[in-house]
Amino acid sequence: MDFWAWSNPLFRTFLYLSTFGSVGIILFNFHFARYQSLSTSTYCVKLLQKSAVVGIAASVGSLLSIAGSMGGDVSSAFKIEFLKLVFGMKSGWALMLALVGFFILIVFDKNATQLRHVMCLIGSLMILSSFTIYGHSTTAGFLSQLLLFIHLIAIAYWLGSLLPFRWMCLSNDRENLTLIALKFGRLAITYISTLLITGFGFAYILLGDLSALISTDYGNVLLAKITSVLILLSFGALNKFRFVPSIERGSTAGIRRLRIAINAEIFLAITILVISSVLTTSINLPVVSS
Repeated sequence: MDFWAWSNPLFRTFLYLSTFGSVGIILFNFHFARYQSLSTSTYCVKLLQKSAVVGIAASVGSLLSIAGSMGGDVSSAFKIEFLKLVFGMKSGWALMLALVGFFILIVFDKNATQLRHVMCLIGSLMILSSFTIYGHSTTAGFLSQLLLFIHLIAIAYWLGSLLPFRWMCLSNDRENLTLIALKFGRLAITYISTLLITGFGFAYILLGDLSALISTDYGNVLLAKITSVLILLSFGALNKFRFVPSIERGSTAGIRRLRIAINAEIFLAITILVISSVLTTSINLPVVSS
């Protein structure tokens, strides 16, 4: 059982990473494709493909992990009787939905026709919707599901931009870096506001009472996540109000500082996703008294 105790959140973490790596890139391209150089555009395509492959592996791993948890040993993950049970559960449906969504992204992302945009949208919606089918997202029915869905879109916009911006800072391909960063910052005001409103709303639904942040294990871990998010926000503010304006003035040091800040954001983002994985797989929600 110890094996599944850490494998479940591990697969969940990779599922989050692949979701925001793929859906986030699609959002990044939607907003900024017209400003990207050829090399940056190529990098984004490759990153999306790699993220989708990881997403397929994480989805399959999660399915096997649920089956293994039922039997209690590694061999149970591959037993037909347990796998049949998994596919009859909402968690199994959700993972299959995500699996198909990632597969669609791999198949159609390189398609040069208009169909590519439609299918990538469908694949993204399937992946994001998979997180709303079961678990904590169903606590308050449609309201909590809607809050989480919108929350995930806002997260994807933010986290999906980190690696492309890091690429532009590291490579000699800095064409339009300032322009994209400025436009990203303007849109980020709306996305981050949405992220915070939906995030706090969803958290309140789950906890039922703010005192649960202190009095329950779930609340304590959630508080650690909120703290990490606030630190992440501070780096984003530095980027928008200090480093990007510095780059706009032609400062080479500004590019280096932006890259360092993005590296810190990536580390914090991974930390937050690990905490989220633990919250959704390993810790029970507090009991809300009526």
